[in-house]
Amino acid sequence: MKPDLILLDLMLPCLSGEELLPRIKDFPVIVLSAKVDVDSKVKLLLEGAVDYVTKPFETKELLARITVALRKNNSPVGNILSFADLHLDTETHMVFSSPKKDSGISSEEIRLTRTESAILKILMLNPSQVIAKSLLLERISEDTPDCTDNSLKTHMSNLRKKLRKIGGREYIEAIWGIGFRLIQEQTKILTNLDSFLIRFLNASFVISGKHEFSMHVPAGAIYGFIGKNSSGKTTLMRLICGLSHPTAGSYTLYGITSGDKNICRSRKRMGAIVEAPAIYLNLSAEENLEQQYRMLGLPSFDDIDELLELTGLADTGKKKARHFSLGMRQRLGIAIALSGNPDFLVLDEPTNGLDPQGIIGIRELILRLNREQQITFLISGHILDELSKISTHYGFIDSGSMVKEISAARLNNLCRKCVRVTVTDTKALCILLDRMGLDYHIFSDTEADIYLNSPSDANVSHTPAIGISITSLVMELSRGNCGVLSLREHDESLENYYMSLIGEERNV
Repeated sequence: MKPDLILLDLMLPCLSGEELLPRIKDFPVIVLSAKVDVDSKVKLLLEGAVDYVTKPFETKELLARITVALRKNNSPVGNILSFADLHLDTETHMVFSSPKKDSGISSEEIRLTRTESAILKILMLNPSQVIAKSLLLERISEDTPDCTDNSLKTHMSNLRKKLRKIGGREYIEAIWGIGFRLIQEQTKILTNLDSFLIRFLNASFVISGKHEFSMHVPAGAIYGFIGKNSSGKTTLMRLICGLSHPTAGSYTLYGITSGDKNICRSRKRMGAIVEAPAIYLNLSAEENLEQQYRMLGLPSFDDIDELLELTGLADTGKKKARHFSLGMRQRLGIAIALSGNPDFLVLDEPTNGLDPQGIIGIRELILRLNREQQITFLISGHILDELSKISTHYGFIDSGSMVKEISAARLNNLCRKCVRVTVTDTKALCILLDRMGLDYHIFSDTEADIYLNSPSDANVSHTPAIGISITSLVMELSRGNCGVLSLREHDESLENYYMSLIGEERNV
């Protein structure tokens, strides 16, 4: 590993420091020596040393000289500090990234607050070095004297979120019990919906027999996983979380195959509730989160208040989890799953057993996390109507086999209320429907569907019919020499679509 700076004492036990200096001239070197004559200092500086400190010296002086040397080594251009693909303008407090080609992440600039800029500046001037929280607070107090220990955690949390937004990855690593540091390139967060966060290819696992299984979860999606009891939903979620292993084949998570040892690192970016929330009933919500933070090795409890506020548990205080309602326990489970800022959550029937108010609360929380923090969700459930209100993609599973994968947009089109007509001439029908501004789909030379609502209203049962009556439509077609042979209303719900896939004898 290349050092950022070398402290060289001329009084080395075996080799003279003056002899060693030419060999390490490619690195910034501060010389420590008891020689006080000017000629010795000049000689060493000309031979490559960046500074010269006379012994004995004050610790404060040495630290100051080290700081100056590191700043010079970082070589900022004008007011711009850089670390990897991250750049900070220290004057305007604008931060931006320079993404790699085909990374799927567009360049974006975000203005930081004065305190956030001061924090990032300290970290960038000390690249890859761990800065203790107390030292960080001390250094930024020169620029932001109003920053306190309590407010620092909020500023750090906001800064990390902004950096994730512009760069698509984590830039600041929190080290438990020590502090923070900037980190080099890591696995990118998949933000392109054409990229798959999870991909099962010909994997198989035993659900009363051996079954081939294929599945694709796009990054940024809310993937509704639908199937009857014992169809394999929970088993598959256990596979993703590493609690079980496929009997054959493999799958990828964040582009890393299940057999790769680095798959464990990918799972650190996940949160999960499988079967039931894992909570300590004798602890409060805050204490449960503190335990989770300790297990994850997070450096502080800074984000706990934010998580409690986000999940609607901020007012629970010292109340023990054993006295929580089912909905509160479920929200606490989600808060625990959100610990460590994951970008993928696996939720096994999160609304199971909740009352209508609890269901609405969980639904709004999922939508908010997906919209504001771009978290990908894999959600299993039995209440198909509820899944249809949040899902962007669906997977229908039966007996360990994937029956169908479909996007919500495609399913909405299939389930839109329409009039299915059989006519003598679909060309004449197309001309008329285009003139009327109606959506339609041609199946053959004689059959077509005329949609009665827009795709966005596909799940709204009370959407009114098209702007003209059926009688007027038939008369217009007759004038265009297009006869109507048959006409019937077609309206398929998500439940009907599921039953047509799985079979009416199998209940969800």
